[in-house]
Amino acid sequence: DYVFNQLKLRRVVVLCGDDGYGNDGAQSFVEAAWLVGHEQSLVLRLKQDANEFAGQLQQIRDAAADGVVIWSNPSEAASVIKAMRASGMNQQVYGSDRLASPQFLEIAGRAAEGVVVTSILSPAESDPRWRQFQSAYRRAFDEAPNSYACHAYDGMRMVLEAIKKAGTDRAQVMNALRDYESKDYQGVSARFHFDHTLNNVAPLALARVEGGRFVQWTAPQP
Repeated sequence: DYVFNQLKLRRVVVLCGDDGYGNDGAQSFVEAAWLVGHEQSLVLRLKQDANEFAGQLQQIRDAAADGVVIWSNPSEAASVIKAMRASGMNQQVYGSDRLASPQFLEIAGRAAEGVVVTSILSPAESDPRWRQFQSAYRRAFDEAPNSYACHAYDGMRMVLEAIKKAGTDRAQVMNALRDYESKDYQGVSARFHFDHTLNNVAPLALARVEGGRFVQWTAPQP
């Protein structure tokens, strides 16, 4: 929705890692593009740990792409973006949530400026719970928490709160968790909203690299 409906891009090339994550993500993007009325995007694969991207970059030029979506691990994405900028390519770059990481910013450096990624982490920076969690995680593991760490923490907090409320009987714990249906839950990583199946359906955040850091906003609903 953001790439095609809001920005009105027409020719988008998808670069994906040559693994399950990359291939599945590229397929999902192509299918979503088709659903909003766009012809199939050109999909190019990145070999893991590769540092030479001349062939893919030339195909992007030949396609006259006005946007590039990268669905890969942070190191691969950072390397290809650096290669793009070094060769004078100025297409807007978008990426999956794996790029919303300190590793990506560190490797890509100034080449990361302007890159937009989906971000399943959208904490309020001033929230004391988020600050406390960040500090505790860094002390324990000497690195910043990623989305998996944050969601594992939030999920376990919900389970523990349900156990405190209902005891240790599994059926009663499940009933207590069902209290979250159609309600919000403020975790350290974001505010969640659960539907009747207990899936989190809160609006997704987008983040743009500005001044060497990610600046987030909530994506409008399509």
